[in-house]
Amino acid sequence: MTKKADDNTRKFKVDGKSYKVIRPTNKIRRDSEAVYARAYRKAIQDGFFLDAEIEEVLRNRNMDNKSMRDKKNNITGQIKTLEMQLKNEDFKDKDNGRQLALDIIDLRTSLDELDSARVELNNQSAATHAENQRFSYFAYACCLSGKGVKMWDRFEEFEEDESPLSYRAATELLLLLYETNKEVFDADSDTRVENIWLIENGYGDDTVLASLMEGASDLLEDESDAEDLEKPKDEKPKDEKPKDEKPKDEKPKKPAAKKKTNKKVAVK
Repeated sequence: MTKKADDNTRKFKVDGKSYKVIRPTNKIRRDSEAVYARAYRKAIQDGFFLDAEIEEVLRNRNMDNKSMRDKKNNITGQIKTLEMQLKNEDFKDKDNGRQLALDIIDLRTSLDELDSARVELNNQSAATHAENQRFSYFAYACCLSGKGVKMWDRFEEFEEDESPLSYRAATELLLLLYETNKEVFDADSDTRVENIWLIENGYGDDTVLASLMEGASDLLEDESDAEDLEKPKDEKPKDEKPKDEKPKDEKPKKPAAKKKTNKKVAVK
């Protein structure tokens, strides 16, 4: 059972005991910078991509933004044309309008898929790995007992803890951050022409729900940007060539903030 106490706290129970997660305080955020920096340096040593390497890989395969510009412009143009048609046409058969709205949604998905290679590489980047470690630190530092006592003495204890509580803490924190920022995603999705039409014509229940949930996995990245947290610069010996290969598989991690994916529903 979970109960949201306020915008800064989320209470829950594990095995009948009460716990809560709080939003990361300024001190927790400052402390997390050291965690980020250490994880970033180690990720580079372990072969994770630098952002500059990702750009080079994409350029070599004609999948960078410049190479994909024409395809993106073509799909964007189709979306705008269908949006105008959906806004201005009076559909005698509402199912025709619904199909047009779904066509627009499909085009937006196709537009996202053009960036699928970048998304996949970003998930293998040192920056993403370090961001996930920072989120793990947030889960460690923000999980308290019902009386407000920290549950782990050291971050390393949390990292090694495979109990249901450690996983639940990470999940509850992610949900807390999503709930307190949900209106941002709702506002963005609600302004899309196809969503407005579907809602106004009684088709919105299932179709729009998936759209409203899209983007929830970007929460911590947005939160970090708002706090102006500095990241280490990409530094690597100049004579080392970019690697076009995946890093070694790692041990499964607790729920973490990831780069945006192309899935319609980001949080289940």
